[in-house]
Amino acid sequence: MCLGIPGRIVEIVDPGQQRAIADVDGVRREISVSLLGLRQPDGSVTSTIEVDGSDAVTVDDWVLIHVGFAMSRIDEDEAAATLAALRAYGDPYQQEMEEYAADGTMDPLRMFADEVEWLAPDGAAASGPEPTMPDTHEAPAGRS
Repeated sequence: MCLGIPGRIVEIVDPGQQRAIADVDGVRREISVSLLGLRQPDGSVTSTIEVDGSDAVTVDDWVLIHVGFAMSRIDEDEAAATLAALRAYGDPYQQEMEEYAADGTMDPLRMFADEVEWLAPDGAAASGPEPTMPDTHEAPAGRS
């Protein structure tokens, strides 16, 4: 069973990458809103993928969050009812929220690092975490 938890968008931190801060029962975390898109002040919608815009979000909107992604926009009444139902679980919910709060480096893409397929430098498909480049300010060999 998959569980989505309600969170309120409190800040847009990177519109280009569709990243926002959501408050989930008092815990603030960075999430991706790329599956929904961002509603701009003029009413237009921007997104990194093709979306119909009906669920596009902005600050103060409530969303249902699963593995670091906003899956759908929900209204405040639905969010309150869902949070109340989750709180009724008692200790298991509190433990989950404590673990959620403790992981200050949540990145939804990191969660899937071992499952993604990427292209190796030689163009061959590879799997697992994509290798990172060393932190250097020198240009790669052959480039200036």
